[in-house]
Amino acid sequence: MKSGILSYHSLAPVVLEEAADLLEDIHDMYDETDSYLFESFPTWTEGKVVFWKHRALSEAYILTPIRVELGRDEGLGDKETVRCFEKLVKSQKPSHPDSWREYIKYVGTSHFHYLAGGATQPSDGISATVSLARRCRDLYKRALSSVKKAGQTESQATSIHKWLGMGSLYFREYDMALVDLCREYVDFEKAVGSVESISNAISVVRGKLSGLDP
Repeated sequence: MKSGILSYHSLAPVVLEEAADLLEDIHDMYDETDSYLFESFPTWTEGKVVFWKHRALSEAYILTPIRVELGRDEGLGDKETVRCFEKLVKSQKPSHPDSWREYIKYVGTSHFHYLAGGATQPSDGISATVSLARRCRDLYKRALSSVKKAGQTESQATSIHKWLGMGSLYFREYDMALVDLCREYVDFEKAVGSVESISNAISVVRGKLSGLDP
């Protein structure tokens, strides 16, 4: 450190190669776990949800950024991350609201897109902003159509968190998560939507939350 400025030396080629190999090993371990667990226990829904949440978050915030910095993106961009989130939200029916909230959070904060060639550049321009808003809106609509209404009888989908314990890799109580998803949807439309889209969001949310005690 000189004059209060922190600087880093470039990594040696052999270190970069070892890091790239480690990334491949991690992907291979995820693939092997996927094959073993879900071929051996095809009906283990909670296992699928925990696995895909862990893999999606790891891909989104650890593996893909490192791969990009190493110049090993190979044109994948965030396709692998999106694939993992899609697996997450489809691994349980009805979907858990927190699965969708994690997915939408990733998409909504993806102002930096991973580009082939190892560069990370900010999206700019009106078209990029509109595209991002449309993508988030589509996810909110999918989410609200795939989650159940609040206040319904507790099922396996709503009680799994008791088996795994609060604060685990799994999710919070279903209705609590649903309220947050609905609030975030309405807030999103108030921020970027039209009067009509706000009205539509409020109508959908009221339908989903109508079973809650006042």
